[in-house]
Amino acid sequence: MAFEKHGIDVSKWQGDIDFNAVKNSGKVDFAIIRDGYGWDNDTQKDVKFERNVEGFKSVGIPVGAYHFSYADSVHAAEREAYTCMKFISGHKFEMPIYYDVESEGVSRSLGKALISQMVDKFCSILEDHGYFAGIYANTDYFTNYLDRELLKKYTWWQADYRATPQLYNPAIFQYSSSGQIPGIAGNCDVNKMYEDLPSIITSKGFNGYAGGSTPAPTPTPEPAPAPSVTKYTVKSGDNLTRIAERFGTSVSAIVNANGISNPNLIYPGQVLTIPGSSGGSSGASYQTYTVKSGDSLWAIAQAKLGNGNRYKEIKSLNGLTSDTIYPGQTLKIPN
Repeated sequence: MAFEKHGIDVSKWQGDIDFNAVKNSGKVDFAIIRDGYGWDNDTQKDVKFERNVEGFKSVGIPVGAYHFSYADSVHAAEREAYTCMKFISGHKFEMPIYYDVESEGVSRSLGKALISQMVDKFCSILEDHGYFAGIYANTDYFTNYLDRELLKKYTWWQADYRATPQLYNPAIFQYSSSGQIPGIAGNCDVNKMYEDLPSIITSKGFNGYAGGSTPAPTPTPEPAPAPSVTKYTVKSGDNLTRIAERFGTSVSAIVNANGISNPNLIYPGQVLTIPGSSGGSSGASYQTYTVKSGDSLWAIAQAKLGNGNRYKEIKSLNGLTSDTIYPGQTLKIPN
């Protein structure tokens, strides 16, 4: 007998869902939830995402997520990938994480080659970070705007509401936007799943799972390095307060160590002795940051280094072997 399960996809437009009613209807075997859209703006996170993820999980319905794209370049798609991972961080998903690429106002004008490169970039970044990535699009997009040969390495979720759909062997088929599900007010997108994606994802350790349902181990914080003295060359725009923050010391300590008579007067090229800092005489320097709830390495790199893509520098400096961080953990942030 062929594998077939039924599911829904939801967003804030479905309002406050009665998850028990959905479960008790017997009509829903999985749910795919919108995490948000676009990039680099926390206001674009779906306001019902957290509630929907926790609600469906609480009644035993496997969940996945989808991110709606407004990207108009490969770089923008890359930024959307990191934004998506920021929005979904802290959860494990039994279903794929999908890139929704059918924005009428943007995508069609870009052409097949560029759209395909954008999708490949988004999905490859998610896979590099341990997620099981997929593509959501309608038949028109899969036919005319996506390079199916290039993108066949990812799982597909295809929408086609016609009586005789033209399907490209998708793992999930969205066949209607007017489904009626107890516990959800109004219409709802309804889908059929033809592959056992939850078993694949959990058994192979994707989406936060490692060796089944066991979460990835929490990295142990490194002990603080022994204090030493560092030489630092002043750069344009520096001041003693900023330098002290970078090295985890105080302005007065730098002033005393260097015999500075006027703390407000330093100049580019001046070499300062930084007491009580770490890194030895090699000139290497960093500041420290305490991880807060909801943080991700990308978000920290974006906030502290001005570029989320520099998260790998933080991983390297701290000897991290995965992207997992936890509240209260102290990280070294490169300067």
